[in-house]
Amino acid sequence: MNYHFHPEALHEYAGATQYYADISTSLAIGFVSQVEEGINLILLYPQAWQPIEEDVRRYPVKRFPFRIYLQPSKTAKTL
Repeated sequence: MNYHFHPEALHEYAGATQYYADISTSLAIGFVSQVEEGINLILLYPQAWQPIEEDVRRYPVKRFPFRIYLQPSKTAKTL
């Protein structure tokens, strides 16, 4: 299954990664790892996450105050 980031979400992800990197490299690596794990789970189980609107679901990133919002479609998922 294909996915892509909404431009604002990609900007926010990059900013959060930089924020954690400024604190600690290992913290940034942990953050990216948890986001990537979330993306993999979303791709495997797109309907498993909490719906917040009719066509939008939310995945909570483990250990970090960050959420991935997804909008599944038949061809790709927007994160």
